[in-house]
Amino acid sequence: MKISVVTVCRNEEKNIERTIRSVLAQNCNDFEYIICDGESTDRTLEIADSYKSAFEEKNIPYRIISKKDNGTYFGMNNAIDAANGDYIIFMNSGDRFNNKDVIKDTVSAMSGIKADIYCGETNYIENGYCWLIGNDCNKLDKFMSVNHQAIFASSELMKKRPFDTKYRICADYDFLLYAKYNGYKLVNIDVVVADYTSEGLSEANLQKTTDEAIEIASEHIPDMNKKEILATYKKINFTIKLKRSAPHFVWALFCLVAGRKKYEDKDI
Repeated sequence: MKISVVTVCRNEEKNIERTIRSVLAQNCNDFEYIICDGESTDRTLEIADSYKSAFEEKNIPYRIISKKDNGTYFGMNNAIDAANGDYIIFMNSGDRFNNKDVIKDTVSAMSGIKADIYCGETNYIENGYCWLIGNDCNKLDKFMSVNHQAIFASSELMKKRPFDTKYRICADYDFLLYAKYNGYKLVNIDVVVADYTSEGLSEANLQKTTDEAIEIASEHIPDMNKKEILATYKKINFTIKLKRSAPHFVWALFCLVAGRKKYEDKDI
């Protein structure tokens, strides 16, 4: 079993090294790492190039592809074309593997059950605090219940049906619903895959995210309950807006009461 780890980026000199180091730290070498860059104009490529020898020393295939694209999902599709692994995981620049054994533990979990898509868990970081999110592919007909940083998808499936680039924010949701309603098998695995931040594109464009998600759900889900899905996204959006508007000390107090931990940003 071979995994393709992919980072799609453009002008990410402040974040790319954090992600690269977490990939390099993995306690196995049966994977490849592909950085798909959208022609960065800062030091992103220079930083990526500086790690070539380190990956060579661990006998891990490491490729940097830099070419112009029309957005994140275009870059992700370019990486899918280039991937040689059995399964593909996309790790955003700035996000990272939760620990050194993620790939090894995931491959072990895969050996117990055959599936086209494996959905792990994520460690969500916001305003200096973190907590575990148990992703659940069984709830996809309600909302985007899985973070893509925790998805290991069959490369055969992804090459057959890459991301639909007409969607600028939720093409991963479209991919998952396509798989779910076209006979592909999705399973949850008990592996904390990634630490990811709250600064993603989807949270920066709440209304557009909601509109795309409902359009996608309408396309795939038979007898979709639009009111129920809309109500779910309204609740999610309200919570996000409330967190953003609250003073930091209120957020810190809430995290303390809720038992959320302070996040220590250090190499794994």
